[in-house]
Amino acid sequence: MQEKKQHSRQASGNGYPYSIVDHLEQPQLSTRFIEPTSPILGEKLVAYIKESEESPAEVLQHLRSYGEELETDIARSCITYFNVMIPGLHQFQEDYRFDRIPTESTQWTEVEASAIPLEVLLPLHPDYAIHLSATDRYVASRPLKQVQDSARSVAQKYQTQKINCPSVINALRDDNPWKSLLPGRCRRLLEINTRVSAAESAYPRLQHSINGYVRSIYTDLCANDHLQSLLETTYQASLDWMAGLNQGAAMGDYFNYVQSRTVSQGFTTRDALLVMCYATRNMPNIDVEYASHPSEALMLEVYFWKMKELLSTIVRDHFDYIFPNHRFETNPMLYHYATAAYLAYEIRSSGYTSATAVAFAFMSKAGYKMHKYVHSLSHELVNKGGVIDMAKLMKAQRSLPGVQAGVFGGQYGAQLARKDLRQSAPRTIAGKID
Repeated sequence: MQEKKQHSRQASGNGYPYSIVDHLEQPQLSTRFIEPTSPILGEKLVAYIKESEESPAEVLQHLRSYGEELETDIARSCITYFNVMIPGLHQFQEDYRFDRIPTESTQWTEVEASAIPLEVLLPLHPDYAIHLSATDRYVASRPLKQVQDSARSVAQKYQTQKINCPSVINALRDDNPWKSLLPGRCRRLLEINTRVSAAESAYPRLQHSINGYVRSIYTDLCANDHLQSLLETTYQASLDWMAGLNQGAAMGDYFNYVQSRTVSQGFTTRDALLVMCYATRNMPNIDVEYASHPSEALMLEVYFWKMKELLSTIVRDHFDYIFPNHRFETNPMLYHYATAAYLAYEIRSSGYTSATAVAFAFMSKAGYKMHKYVHSLSHELVNKGGVIDMAKLMKAQRSLPGVQAGVFGGQYGAQLARKDLRQSAPRTIAGKID
């Protein structure tokens, strides 16, 4: 073990201790596999972020002190990862295994909820070792900017291939025959829903349903010129809310408190909703962003892991005080509530009625949960398990609370949009303001 650590110090240059590409001389003996939880940062760096008692801002300051060493490591990891994943994605799209579910003899060994299943990664590890060795040689002979340009190029190729997956094409297709029959406002409504939902291929996270609200949220957050301040505001507001409750103060509900604090610091309601949509996910699920916006991606991931730990404590200790307009008996997942609120906010802010906004938020969650449930059913469960086991599956997937989150989250988002519209300067919008 000591010998391995010594090699890491030598390979990383000026004392950089979290080398993403820690490996031995012989690529076939590489100890660096694709990390299922955070494939770009790698196990050692994620472990530091999670386990550090420092604040997110302090963690970022510490990592940034490594300068080009960290930047090179991230670019090198991107090049290796995407070059390995592209052939696998190509095969996945040929087989179109979007609805693939575990057989009786195989259960996905996910290391964390929504992490990349090891069944996907293990066959790719020999290729990873070979590509890593080639990437090391490439990086050693080129300046950082050229290496980063290469990372962006291969990441773009990977993402382009992902959005050409049949499941995504069907979800986002512009030649939908029904669209041409709809009046202009209805077409616009579908366009908003499509943009916000941001459906994409499930590969390499072989889930039972398309999980949206990813790329559009990441894109908007990475474009924010004050991203770290926004993330820090949300994080500090969450800490203060929990501390206040622990001291017996009347803090109100969590969502409203964080939203109000964020707006009071000069950010918009939409900014607050975007951060909550991201912070309440099971996993950061960032990959191509590390190639296109490495600094912002690192911010997002550092704050994500700190927020994840904090939110777990909030759910455990203060669940009845989280939501502004409903007391759930079962946790619907904060993510479903936040994303329903965001979708309703976008629709209501675009001039549609509150009823329309809530209806789309409801349908978004109902459709997702139904699709996930149907594609989780096995022949054995239906034929042998019967109604009782089918009901147990629906309960395990939190189907009813998830749909309820669509309704109440939608109502909350529509309420925030109405408030913003009343307070905003006069402007021309399409539709009635109620």
